[in-house]
Amino acid sequence: MNFKENDFYQYKAGMSLSDFPIDKVPLLQMEHLRQMDFVISRGVSFERTAYDFLSQIELNDSLNCFKNYDNIVVLLDREGAMIKYDKVWYIIFTADKQEVLTLKEDEDLYPVYKEILKSLQNNEKCIIHLDKLSRKVLLNRVSSLNFLDYYCKNYPGGYLAVAEKIVIDGPETLYKNVPVTRYDGLTAVDLEERESYDAIVGLMSDYIQSVDSTKGESIRPLSVCVFGAPGSGKSFGVKQIAKSFGRFDIFTLNLSQFDSYDEMLISLDNALRDSRDIPLIFFDEFDSDYKGTKRGWLKFLLSPMQDGEYLLGSKTIKIEKAVFVFAGGTASTFREFLPSNVEEEEEFKTVKGPDFVSRLSGTLNVKGPNPTAVNDRAYIIRRALLFRNLIIRKNPSIYDEETGKIRISEALLSALLRTSIYRHGTRSLEFILDMSRLKEAERFTPSCLPLPNQLDIHLDRNDFNAKLAAQRVSEETVRELTQFAYEVNVSQRLALATKNGVTDSGIRELMKEDRMQPWENLLEEYKEEYCSCTRKVIEGMESYYFPIGIRPKSQLKADTITDLFGAKLDYIAALYHDVTCTIMLKKGWRFGEKADFDLLISPKIIKYDELSLENKEEIQMYVREFPKLFKKVGLEMYEKAYVKKSE
Repeated sequence: MNFKENDFYQYKAGMSLSDFPIDKVPLLQMEHLRQMDFVISRGVSFERTAYDFLSQIELNDSLNCFKNYDNIVVLLDREGAMIKYDKVWYIIFTADKQEVLTLKEDEDLYPVYKEILKSLQNNEKCIIHLDKLSRKVLLNRVSSLNFLDYYCKNYPGGYLAVAEKIVIDGPETLYKNVPVTRYDGLTAVDLEERESYDAIVGLMSDYIQSVDSTKGESIRPLSVCVFGAPGSGKSFGVKQIAKSFGRFDIFTLNLSQFDSYDEMLISLDNALRDSRDIPLIFFDEFDSDYKGTKRGWLKFLLSPMQDGEYLLGSKTIKIEKAVFVFAGGTASTFREFLPSNVEEEEEFKTVKGPDFVSRLSGTLNVKGPNPTAVNDRAYIIRRALLFRNLIIRKNPSIYDEETGKIRISEALLSALLRTSIYRHGTRSLEFILDMSRLKEAERFTPSCLPLPNQLDIHLDRNDFNAKLAAQRVSEETVRELTQFAYEVNVSQRLALATKNGVTDSGIRELMKEDRMQPWENLLEEYKEEYCSCTRKVIEGMESYYFPIGIRPKSQLKADTITDLFGAKLDYIAALYHDVTCTIMLKKGWRFGEKADFDLLISPKIIKYDELSLENKEEIQMYVREFPKLFKKVGLEMYEKAYVKKSE
């Protein structure tokens, strides 16, 4: 990438993209392409800009000429660059900044490029290799670029290891390697949240400029909606953004607590009068019922939003300036707020829902500490950031100020990060820390946890206990066990291919596949995926009602399982299949009648009982090796007597 100046040919205003000499490296700004009407976003996120750019190259014939060059440099102003080096695309970006326009159209770009490379060498910028996105994938939009996902997948130990490091050591390493959004006390690394927060910031910034330019004249309020599950931190995020500007006076009106429209107007009027600069009115639970009417408040909000005025008694009050933030109380996302069928559409129209939505300038979905979808893998990072902040604030006895480390049992931390749900979002995390016996503790261990019935209020106790029990198997053992299992799987795939008459050349092609390489040469992403599968199988066996468990290897006992057959084989095969389907769904795979690896479609993402006999036998052949595999790492499978008796 360290090209010399005479290697480049810089874009000049008015030239065609096909005019770049084939023996030179094209050098231009992304803004040049935007000015040619290529649909490439700016200032939303580096991921979206990169995705849009690569899509245009693949799908827009006018940019097809870029495929003819082995090397290309496209600057993202001074904050980064898209670089094609030896036919492979990379992106350089500044983690805590966005692309902003500072370069002139005819700026000399080579010094800017050299400065970007220098910043990269000084660890002031990040670089990521971008996987090739096929035309089929881009047309179907089944994939997107996510630098947090890229970082976590390639980090030894994957998402869990990154999350554990955040809690124990702090998030600084993460912040140096992925795009991050920060406003006052708010920090976000989740791609969708970053984009949404930055969009709201843009709206507020533009509104402030409008207020300042009107010189005291009235201006229509800016209206935005924020959604999220209870305890997700809806109000926190928006208020932190507002505080970062230093221009807003924040007031909260909870509509569910008002008995009448007039009562709400009096509170609104008081807030607007008390503001010394720009009032930000946080309408909490704006979608709550009003006098028995579902979402009955909506129609009362229209006039202040659209006309910038309200009727107090017999007097019309003009709103000079204001930002209205409407926080949902019944819907977790904007999509969930909207009607989903004909009957709901009619109800929505009755309460003036479409009129309300048409007056909004933006929406924000706050995710919080729980997964928002089956493929939401970033939830564990959001949890980790939240968990560390809460510990430092609430439990300083287990925080070492000198080293910045949190003292916590690794097994407990892993279980707290991976438990399926915190029933009341952030509030549940807070309550667990408040109820834990940490006042005089120097380290957070399982013995400090609240009583089981208290814990069950805030999380799924059975799921949490299974994850905690599974931590008795060390990470080293998990990795060793996974390697043995992977080698068995590779051998069985080769044997099956031979049995099905695959030729020698076909076998050689099979051996070239990424997932058929020797364990030591396997991509870290795949190793972590297989290790995750092993952990989840162990967790499943550690759950209270699963009839088969694992324990340290002992002298052969009557309940020891040395071979799997019959019902026991089906139990393990079904568990393994459920685990693999869950992992596939988290990676974005979905069910389809015909398999398509590029589009992440598989006909096998169905219940175990619905699989064909051939597919069941393939899984059973693999899991029958489990007793031997566990024995290799000093463990054994056994039949749980208490489950058998209870059945």
